[in-house]
Amino acid sequence: SDELKSKKIVLVSGPDNDRRANSAFLMCAYMLLAFNLTPEEAYRPIADIAYTFEPYRDAGYGPATYFITIKHCLQGLYKAIKTGLLDIETLDVEEYEYYEKVEHGDLNWITKKFIAFASPKESPTTHGMYPYDNQGNMGNLLQSDINSTSQQWFRNTKDVKMGNNKILYPANTVDGIVKYFKENGVTCVVRLNNKLYDNRKFIEAGINHYEFYFPDGTIPPDNILFRFFDLCETSP
Repeated sequence: SDELKSKKIVLVSGPDNDRRANSAFLMCAYMLLAFNLTPEEAYRPIADIAYTFEPYRDAGYGPATYFITIKHCLQGLYKAIKTGLLDIETLDVEEYEYYEKVEHGDLNWITKKFIAFASPKESPTTHGMYPYDNQGNMGNLLQSDINSTSQQWFRNTKDVKMGNNKILYPANTVDGIVKYFKENGVTCVVRLNNKLYDNRKFIEAGINHYEFYFPDGTIPPDNILFRFFDLCETSP
């Protein structure tokens, strides 16, 4: 902003290596976006201390088999800009910050053709919202815990009207995400995880629905991989 042009901004992250890594990436990403630097140019000021930053990894709890560095992230950001996958000028920040929250669907556009999203649920008692054992019985929960979870779920099942009259849908529910998909021209949904919703609502809305289940956190077998590739090539 004009107010800050003549000022120096100090970013304080604290001593934790993971927080320092996040702060370093934010600074480098800003340099890349605001001053059109290459990943290498944006990364150069921190290159000598990069070994102290915690690398990124997948969201699993087991031992990590690969790591992603700040430089990798900058290279990905640069590639997204150059290929037109990301345009800061047209990015709807309000919509992004709404849908990226878990309670609103954990939804992100990967490319202009692909959306990644968490499985929607029919109700707060659907498997996955409360803990169930292998026989499908609800785990030991206090009634207060159940009530609290239910209240939170129902609070997030209403459409939200933004200042520009744009409607944001509760993508944590099947009805909400169907509305969003229809509005954005989505023609196909692939379910990769356990069945937490009735797929008929997608089908009735004219959205094709496929089951390509494989255990979460594992590599999909070749037959699922090639079926997915075929679907990507043939779906509009």
